[in-house]
Amino acid sequence: MDYLVNWLWQGCIVGLATSAVLCLQGRARASVRYGFCWIGVGTVLTLAILPLWSFAAPSPLGVPEAPQPVSPMLTLPATWWTSATVALTLWALWSGAHVTRFGLALLALQRAKGRCQPFPASAESRLGHWRSVRERGRRTELVLSDDVRSAAILGCGSPVIAIAPALLEHLDAEEIDRVVIHEWAHVQRRDDFLNLAQVAIRSLAGGHPAIWWLERQLQIEREAACDETAVALTGCARSYAASLAKTASLLPARRAMLSVVGALSSPALRTRIVRILSRRRRLSTPWSVGATVIGAVWLLGLSIGVAG
Repeated sequence: MDYLVNWLWQGCIVGLATSAVLCLQGRARASVRYGFCWIGVGTVLTLAILPLWSFAAPSPLGVPEAPQPVSPMLTLPATWWTSATVALTLWALWSGAHVTRFGLALLALQRAKGRCQPFPASAESRLGHWRSVRERGRRTELVLSDDVRSAAILGCGSPVIAIAPALLEHLDAEEIDRVVIHEWAHVQRRDDFLNLAQVAIRSLAGGHPAIWWLERQLQIEREAACDETAVALTGCARSYAASLAKTASLLPARRAMLSVVGALSSPALRTRIVRILSRRRRLSTPWSVGATVIGAVWLLGLSIGVAG
């Protein structure tokens, strides 16, 4: 339990440092900011393991000694509720609940893929941007599904872009085209597999405040990265933002039926629209990567100091 308490405050420091770097990288590309969030997640997870072992010190005979556990900086009183048994039990309950939920979501996902209907050929022929990119990169197809709120990737194997039938009734061809391009960007980034990694981390360490915040930030930056790709391909930020807002106004006030990567799965739709319409000029990819490398080096140095 002492190691858990120390990991909590150490991870929170890393989370705050990651947040500070992201604020300084406000003009960086969303895909680069997304990668930096993953660096923050990896750092917090490493801090959970690193303090348990010290570097092997050579003995007087020149033979390295076995690693020894590092004493925690903060300690709790020795009572029943601070025992390792209680900590392991709580962790097992947390992980078990999330693994069960994830298994049920996978079953629902497979059933949803089986219930998908072909997308009308006449409607697909009017999606100019989609027809120009559908043969590029990772292959996918366009389908209709009653199991999604608006549009989403149904991954785990051969991914498909599922569109809710209601969108065909309320959006014109250009608006649907922009939504589909956003989902196509998810497919090319392989966000369905990265989302599985997020679910696994959430199941193992999602109770940590820093992991919870970083996981939410990953969702925001993931959607923003696909927004940037969609705007670059469709060529009009204002029209794309209007399509997002109109699609959001059509959604019922309830949670999504499937836990999948979707066009409106971001927890901050308003932030996304503001970033799309922002007149601030984005940094080029090399400058964004350079700023991220500097931030990662600083975060690494801070983490070493915190772990020490």
